[in-house]
Amino acid sequence: MKNNITAVVRIIKQLIYILSPQQKRQSIVVFLSMIATSCLELLGVSSIYPLLQVMVSAGDITDKWYIRCMNVFFPSITYKSILVFLSIIIIIVFLTKNGLAIYFSYLQHYFASSFQRDASTLMLRKYMQRPYEFFVNTNSAIVLRGINSDTNAVYQILLSFFQFAGECLTIVMIGAYLISVDVTVAICALILAGMCFIFIVGAFKGKM
Repeated sequence: MKNNITAVVRIIKQLIYILSPQQKRQSIVVFLSMIATSCLELLGVSSIYPLLQVMVSAGDITDKWYIRCMNVFFPSITYKSILVFLSIIIIIVFLTKNGLAIYFSYLQHYFASSFQRDASTLMLRKYMQRPYEFFVNTNSAIVLRGINSDTNAVYQILLSFFQFAGECLTIVMIGAYLISVDVTVAICALILAGMCFIFIVGAFKGKM
């Protein structure tokens, strides 16, 4: 475990080292987009909770803040209308959330693809500056690997890092929300997530 963490830290340091100043500034925007994506996922989860509360406790919903807000604008609103209204809000929230999530995913892929293109161009330029003797004594497969395969591997690492960091942020935010709402639900969700993780690692780690 310690070796894996050390390897991840080493890879992150290497990525930071090879990023240009402009790419480092762009990476800040990408990191902010990951935070925004996690916030949107939290918004999607939290928007369902009021509807579940209304469905579970139909006779005791007058003290809920969102019901009081509805009563201000619609004093004679019925229970069925509340369900329809909350459902419409959830649909709007999820459509907006998924649309923005697609855009933020585009930003992340665009950044990784741009980095791969710039790295391939830089490697090609550096190879072209080598003397003729270098190409006589070097296998062409090594040159092609440096231009194509290595830069593509860095591209995949960047995408994996974005996905991993985004999912970690989402887990932390949703976990904190569940704990603030209901500790029992949070513990049950943690147990289920742990069981799924153990099953995936036990079943697929060897093949992966």
